[in-house]
Amino acid sequence: MMGVARLETGVAVPIMSTVPQDFESLAHEHRALLRHYGQVQTHCSRLVRAQAAEIEALRMQVMHLRAAVIMRDTLLAWAREDAAALCAGDRAPSPSRQAALVRRIGMLRMRLRGLMHRRTHWQRHPVSRTSI
Repeated sequence: MMGVARLETGVAVPIMSTVPQDFESLAHEHRALLRHYGQVQTHCSRLVRAQAAEIEALRMQVMHLRAAVIMRDTLLAWAREDAAALCAGDRAPSPSRQAALVRRIGMLRMRLRGLMHRRTHWQRHPVSRTSI
């Protein structure tokens, strides 16, 4: 069964009785596409979260490595100073100075560990700006 509708411009447009059936199949296809789009979006969100976690892990690794380099360079500089003092005929660093340096290094390691722990905690539990 076919009817005719007239637009404001006066053009006649045929109207088919099969429109509701076509509309239902189109709506069904639209729902299927939206479902698939939602799945793709969920997958992409999962990938982005995984990449963000990997980036954060790499940043932490860089910070650990930088701290290790700083400690290594500091110890190397102290060893060079001690060697230069020995070559110049000065007396060797006293055992009390060596013990003080060892204690200082231990304190710096503990401080660094504490700071890294706090940083990790802040990153896992960010404070929202609205609560401040």
